[in-house]
Amino acid sequence: MKIKPACKEFNTDSFSLALRVNYAHVTYLDPSDLDLQTLNEVRSHLREYYQGRDFVLINERINDIVINPKYHKDSLKNMKAVAIVSKNENWRERLCQEQKNSTRSFAFFKDIEDAQLWADHFMEYRIEKT
Repeated sequence: MKIKPACKEFNTDSFSLALRVNYAHVTYLDPSDLDLQTLNEVRSHLREYYQGRDFVLINERINDIVINPKYHKDSLKNMKAVAIVSKNENWRERLCQEQKNSTRSFAFFKDIEDAQLWADHFMEYRIEKT
């Protein structure tokens, strides 16, 4: 599958964010914990771009970051699902614990193309149901 071009992109020292019609693809670049300032900046871009429209968040993990459980509770209401992409099997147990903190559909993938395909299908299915 060919990756669709982003409609809008943001690149900082802390993250890279590509916004597409059905999903946002974020990669946090800082190898430490995810800080609230970075998270709020990403959320601001998501709010502005999606303006209340439903979307899926694809979080590509290149570093072993820890996400504060509180951040899941404060997430955007129009974010309907989360896809975590990681090639590191050693992180799987912690990611499963992270999944328990989320009330949304939550899926794991080893490569980005599978996650993007899942996100597109997830959103198409939601549209068909309404």
